[in-house]
Amino acid sequence: MTEPTDIDRGQIGAERPGPREPGPVLSDLAAQLLFPRIFRAGPAAARPSRVLVAGIGVLVVGLVAVLFNGDPRGAGPGLLEGPVTMLRTASDGLGRAVVSLDLGDLHERVRLLLLETPRQMFQDAPAGAAVLLLTIAVVWALCGAFIARGAALELGRHVHVRATLALRFVLVKGPAAVATFVFVPVAALVLLAVPAVLGLLLAAPGLDVLGALLHGVGLIASLVAAFLLVVWLAAAWLMVPAVACDGSDAFDATQRALGIVLSRPISVGLHLALAVLQGLVLVSVVWAVADLGTSMAFWAAGLFTETGAAIAGAGGELTSGMSATTAFSVRVVALWHMLPMLVTISYAVSYSHTAGVAVYLNARQMVDGQEPNEIWMPGGPAGTTASTDADETV
Repeated sequence: MTEPTDIDRGQIGAERPGPREPGPVLSDLAAQLLFPRIFRAGPAAARPSRVLVAGIGVLVVGLVAVLFNGDPRGAGPGLLEGPVTMLRTASDGLGRAVVSLDLGDLHERVRLLLLETPRQMFQDAPAGAAVLLLTIAVVWALCGAFIARGAALELGRHVHVRATLALRFVLVKGPAAVATFVFVPVAALVLLAVPAVLGLLLAAPGLDVLGALLHGVGLIASLVAAFLLVVWLAAAWLMVPAVACDGSDAFDATQRALGIVLSRPISVGLHLALAVLQGLVLVSVVWAVADLGTSMAFWAAGLFTETGAAIAGAGGELTSGMSATTAFSVRVVALWHMLPMLVTISYAVSYSHTAGVAVYLNARQMVDGQEPNEIWMPGGPAGTTASTDADETV
């Protein structure tokens, strides 16, 4: 038997190399990216409970608008006849402008929708416009709290929440969501009171010189009010998600949303732009399917009889000589044909809140380093969160 050589002894005494660490895989790289969460907002927004709640909100706003607009069959125009006509003009071809990428037409319709319609509302019916806008704010916040809560748990913690628990959350945190739309506008109105008072001085003989000297103060107050409103409009999409994700009160949610936008305006703006772009595509697809289905219904209704086509295509308009049953049928068919557009608008509302949650979770992680699965749960103080990675239903 031969003695082991020094080489053999070295090999026997040498430590075996440990297992190699696995290299990065594609899923690890994707986990470091934030924007894929926005891509999940589209399917999450299509959940029936969220679309249904959004649809109820749209119907409530529509009912209030009809009440203030008066009886559409009356002889005179309603209080909101001008704004409603302008709103229809702005919204009728909005989907077609997006699909055809007609930027000029799209710009004009967005301008009519966001600027001219509210101005015309307050000019024609100040009281009705105030009540309608208040209704829109309340409905938007309450429906948004329901949708955003479910979306926060789904996108952040991979948890599918039951509708009853989401409704319970709305009862507890709904007032805070509504109040988030109050603080900044009230602060802007207080600031605008400064130039308003100075304007009274300008109109008073003998005090007009003092008003002119102090006009710069009013101008500065107006600039601050404009800045607050612009930032508030940019951050408005994140306020209800702040309540849904962090359980914040109204003041804290407003502060969080404004702070996030001011801290990382470009990054947040890019995520928001991606969400808006995706939303335009998804809503356009839903609208195209709804429009195709409506056109097919019109065509099929007149396939064997011209009377069916006439009733289906009447659009709710009554003509002289119609029988009572025909008039009733025209109205009922017109109501049915509002359903595809209602579904499209409801999905757009649901997507707006769901995408807002996705952008908020991303922005919160960029600014505060807070993980997306850290979501406030009942039983803990507002602003404190718990995290889990388990897929479950609560």
